[in-house]
Amino acid sequence: MVGENGKPSLIVGLAISSTALGSILFSPFIGQLSHKIGPWTLIVTCLIITGFLLIPQAYSTTTLEFIFLRFLMGLTLAGLIPTITKIVGDNASSEYSGTLLDWLISVKYLGHILGPLSGGAIARYFDISTVFITTVLIIIATGIMNLFFINRRIR
Repeated sequence: MVGENGKPSLIVGLAISSTALGSILFSPFIGQLSHKIGPWTLIVTCLIITGFLLIPQAYSTTTLEFIFLRFLMGLTLAGLIPTITKIVGDNASSEYSGTLLDWLISVKYLGHILGPLSGGAIARYFDISTVFITTVLIIIATGIMNLFFINRRIR
């Protein structure tokens, strides 16, 4: 897939940017949805749908199919960071809100580092499909933990 048309850099760029494009285009709608259904429901829903959208990515056979699936995943990811940021901002005292938001961003970037590193290691010893399926398990487990174990009494 990466070598199609002899332009691997362009294809990889399109695949990665399609996720961001989906997030940019649908962030306002996801934000409105958060107000209607509540932040915790949105977080759980986005995580579980994201997990299920990763499954066909593991087995996609064409570049266009993969890019489209990444775009759809961007729709679900659009709600996560803004909603989590809002929850932290609403529930942290003004004394600690800056520190907690800094931690949130730091953990996000830690994921940007550890995700590709661990994905590369998994792909080396197994295959690229295993990377996606492992990610599915992690994301859906996170959604389930949010559904059952997170204290929703916070604002």
